[in-house]
Parts: sequence; C-alpha cells; structure tokens
Amino acid sequence: MSEMNLNIVGTSQVTVKESFVSETNTYEDSIFEIVIVVQDNIGTQKHWIGSCSSNYGRGTFSDRTQTQITLQKLAELGLKDNDIERLDSLVGVTTTATTKASQCGKYINISYLGGGGNKPKAMKKDRVAELAQQIKDTNIPPVSAEVVSPTNPFL
Repeated sequence: MSEMNLNIVGTSQVTVKESFVSETNTYEDSIFEIVIVVQDNIGTQKHWIGSCSSNYGRGTFSDRTQTQITLQKLAELGLKDNDIERLDSLVGVTTTATTKASQCGKYINISYLGGGGNKPKAMKKDRVAELAQQIKDTNIPPVSAEVVSPTNPFL
C-alpha cells in the first residue's frame, strides 16, 4: 500500500490533516457537510465530504440517512459521541482512503475513507458455525497435514 498515492485509483494510507464543518455547497439537500482533509505519503492532499441530510443512502446504506452514514464514518475514525465540535480530535489519525475516477474520467476522488470498498469483513460466529456444519454434512474425509501429493507440493 505504501507505493499508492491519492493521484492513483486504489487504496492509500493517509493521515488526517484537517477536519471541519462546512456550509453545504456540494449537495443541495444537505443541511451541512463534514470535510476531512487527508494527506498521503508523498504529500498529496485531498478532501472527503460527508453529507449531513435526511436523505437516505443507496445500496447497503439505504436503511440510513446521509447524516447517520457520515456520523458512523466519523465514529470509525475516532470521533466520540457524535460531537462535531471536536472534529479537530481527528487530526493526526492514520487511516486509508480509496480513490476512484470521476464519471468523466478527469478527476481522481476519494470514494471511501477508512474501511469500505473491497475491505473484507469477518462473518458472524453463528454463520461460521452453519458453514462448518455444512462441510461436516458433506462427509468429506478429514485431510491430514502429512498428505503430500507427488504432483502438487502444496497438498
């Protein structure tokens, strides 16, 4: 990840350099916006904007308002008690930023801050137990670590 930077599509390690509440100028329906300015390892800075409105998100976020989504992201970064007056407490936090090309292809923008995108998530224990039982029910004989295949050294 260290070779990535904010001018390339992908995920880069970044540090929060500034965070503040802004009058809305990006989304018409926002009450206000939260701006997080991050910097990558070569000094490139970009900003992430969290919209605060009563509109609902899309896809997996369709059950939450934009304000709830933004506050959840801020909590993941370390903001306590949804206290936007303490946004400056996020300065210095190290996280990741995932960038994507804009629709027109001219710009590289932060799409996700922190986890998100293709980040794997651990399954809940009860789901793992269900899957383990399915494997047991298939009657596949147990495999020993001592089994070696002459055609596949990994077995």
